[in-house]
Amino acid sequence: MRTSPLSWSAARLDYALAASREEQRAALAIYLPVGYPNRAASREALLLAAEHADVLELGVPHHFSERCTDRIAGDLR
Repeated sequence: MRTSPLSWSAARLDYALAASREEQRAALAIYLPVGYPNRAASREALLLAAEHADVLELGVPHHFSERCTDRIAGDLR
């Protein structure tokens, strides 16, 4: 039986939280906007964060998503 990416990521999150709970410490979760301010800096930040974080969340840079939202809102008027 094949697992979906969502169930795989949920299982990984459960594992990370259980590991920190077992060590009686808070889990460190870090959000990084991918490609911001540029690819090289984003990659470097990701590698540094991966050394320390229990959970990494990657997403679309805020300024990009804001422009998309403004455009969609303008189209709806």
